[in-house]
Amino acid sequence: MGKRGMNKRALIKELSESTQLSKDAVTDVMDAFIDIFIRECVLTGKFNLHNAFSVESHTRAARKQYNVNSKKF
Repeated sequence: MGKRGMNKRALIKELSESTQLSKDAVTDVMDAFIDIFIRECVLTGKFNLHNAFSVESHTRAARKQYNVNSKKF
C-alpha cells in the first residue's frame, strides 16, 4: 500500500506553523474554503484552483432497466 495523503489536522498544523496564525484561525479559513469548494462543485460541476488542481464532476448515462419477468433489458 502506498503513502497516505496529508489529513486535515496535519494540514492545519503545517499552515499554522508556517504562517504564525493560530490553529483556530486556520481552521476557520479551511472550513470556509471547503464550503466554497463543495458549493461550486455542486452548482457548476467544476472547481479550478489555478496552478494547484482542478476537480470536475460528471454523471453517468442512464442504463437500461432489466425486466425480471421477461428476462430482457
